[in-house]
Amino acid sequence: MKTSVPTIRLNFLTPFLDEIDMRGYSSEQFLDEFKIDRSAFEELSVVPAPTLYDMVKRSAELVCDPFLGWHMGCRFDVAQVPFLNQESARATTVFGTLTDFLTMAEQHTTSQVYSLTVTGSTCRFYGRRTFNPKTDVSQVDAWDVGVWVSYLRKCLGREFDASAVIVRLYDPSAIPPDIFKAGNIIAGNNLGCEIVFPTKWLSLHRSPDSTA
Repeated sequence: MKTSVPTIRLNFLTPFLDEIDMRGYSSEQFLDEFKIDRSAFEELSVVPAPTLYDMVKRSAELVCDPFLGWHMGCRFDVAQVPFLNQESARATTVFGTLTDFLTMAEQHTTSQVYSLTVTGSTCRFYGRRTFNPKTDVSQVDAWDVGVWVSYLRKCLGREFDASAVIVRLYDPSAIPPDIFKAGNIIAGNNLGCEIVFPTKWLSLHRSPDSTA
């Protein structure tokens, strides 16, 4: 999926459309604002990353939920994403699951490059944008963090400990203040977000209850 314009699969936005409708608003009118036809979601179309960022931001404004990105990220069903579902089904450890994500993500987005680094007892999973966005990334970064944290929670089961997670993202106020321990959510820049967690989690086998 090589292109000079950073892009993202449009169907990642499908849960937001469902949420808009569920809250009593019109997803059709929402799509009309961006001149996008719903059929594009069935064709695995891609959109410029800034457009998707604007759509996520606008959806939060529409439903008057400053934490919408986070909420939708936490509820995102990774089992419905082909490259996560098919690849991670073969992984038995958290490390295997995350590295499968890294190797497959570039087939579905050119807007970010994902990395996993280990320094002693600390592991860092992060995404870095391939461009400098001119639009607000607060909601989409909160969505990313929500997906990653929820994914870890599902993989680790009872071993997951939110107090051991440190998050860095553009706008910490886009995440509810009672989620992470005080001081563990840090303001970053608009080039990407990251989560930091104990290295020992990587070697743990995925929870039997995990559907990831």
